[in-house]
Amino acid sequence: MDIAFIDGENTKGRIRDVFVKYKLPVPDWSNYDFKGLFDEAFKLHPVSDRRFFRALPKHHPDILQESAALLLAYRNLGGHLSRQGFAVIKAGTLRADDRNEHDRKPRYRETGDDVSLAVPMVALAGDSILETAYLIASDSDYQPAVTEVRKRHKKVVYVGFEVNPNLGLIAKTNDRIIISDADVLKFGGVN
Repeated sequence: MDIAFIDGENTKGRIRDVFVKYKLPVPDWSNYDFKGLFDEAFKLHPVSDRRFFRALPKHHPDILQESAALLLAYRNLGGHLSRQGFAVIKAGTLRADDRNEHDRKPRYRETGDDVSLAVPMVALAGDSILETAYLIASDSDYQPAVTEVRKRHKKVVYVGFEVNPNLGLIAKTNDRIIISDADVLKFGGVN
């Protein structure tokens, strides 16, 4: 089985980076065409299962309205992804913990999502269910999991973004797919 393991917060961050690079408004995630983007990326690859791992936001007492809006956006994105055929998996927590020096608002930080994605990837490889893992992430923390999957004689394909590919993951994986800025923009409704 060939499975796409998508680090959701990381992926949204890279997509956001592309829109910022071109000075365009960041898309509403509940309308972004993730299916189209990954259909394009996997057009030459037989990916049978797409798993979108994402951190659950927590309420912050100092910003209750913002926290409520974040939870609503989280729910809307989950429904949107499910309708697009993704398995949506809760992976860790999105917490507001540090204060931004400029406006004193809390910054959101994800915790536990890398492990929540890496463990099933390695387990499925060990159980010989996984043949090829398509890892959509840009975090070097995944390198040990990539090494473990490859030790089990399974392939790992790094799927990154033109805006900021992870050279460490490229070096550790069997192959790579780089998603172009043009495709990121196209599936966000920019022609």
